[in-house]
Amino acid sequence: MLLDKGFSISQISLIQSIFMIAALIMEIPSGIISDIISEKNMYQLSLIFIFISYFLIFSTSSFLLISLAWFFYGMSSAGMTGSLDTYFVKTIKRKHESIKNFNVKNNYSLLFSGLIGGGVGATIYSYIGINIYLLSLLGFIIAFILIQILIPKKIIKLEDRITLEQMLVGLKSLKHNNKLTLNFNITLTAK
Repeated sequence: MLLDKGFSISQISLIQSIFMIAALIMEIPSGIISDIISEKNMYQLSLIFIFISYFLIFSTSSFLLISLAWFFYGMSSAGMTGSLDTYFVKTIKRKHESIKNFNVKNNYSLLFSGLIGGGVGATIYSYIGINIYLLSLLGFIIAFILIQILIPKKIIKLEDRITLEQMLVGLKSLKHNNKLTLNFNITLTAK
């Protein structure tokens, strides 16, 4: 699609890097924001960011605006995982179930849904081209409305919210955890 808009491979690589940078920068803050404003509100905010992103992708061929669109897309991606992950982890903790089992099931579902979604999306794109973004925009609007109507708003008690001080103490303790540091370094070098 970006090739159809006249972008070179190097420009597309840069745009993809902008997406990854935005997702990386926003991954931890999105979880914290989700704790503060609720998973529902964070997910809806993420839908707004992806809506803006897809609208820009559909409507412009400007390198700067497309780059901004991919930045919003990365923010949306982080916000969606931050809100969904937060919701599921809290649910698992309440039920006293294993987070490891959840992660395994989550990874399989992401793999299969990505394969199915990619195949369906590629098929639809072959018929309607860039208009697939209009279809997606409609889907985002419907999802936003359904979430607003069907998901009850949870009021987060002030004492259940994470404070900046708690977050800094947690980050300092992570710095001194050699096993976690080793896992983090292995993860970075594997990518």
